[in-house]
Amino acid sequence: MTGGSIAHVRTTTRLVVALASQVAVPSEAFASDLKVLADGHVRYPEAVLACGVGDDTTDCIDPTVVFEVISPSTALIDRRVKPLDYATVLSIQVYVILEPIARKPR
Repeated sequence: MTGGSIAHVRTTTRLVVALASQVAVPSEAFASDLKVLADGHVRYPEAVLACGVGDDTTDCIDPTVVFEVISPSTALIDRRVKPLDYATVLSIQVYVILEPIARKPR
């Protein structure tokens, strides 16, 4: 998904920074620019963790953990469709859904 609310982007940014600071080689954290091929669909999760990534030239990844930050417009797909798609990817062990909380205006 391109574009999003400040709450969505804030959650995604904090997630990627936290993951990157906590994982150790051979695991790596990546943001949403890499493809995950899942049951014939191309998915771009907000963040992934992957182990032993070897080919730096590819734009596709086989993650072990997938993180989706949901919004009202994507919640149904993120909760019902994507889990079925991701279940077909043998490398994925965990699927995490995060729902941002918008701050109230001051």
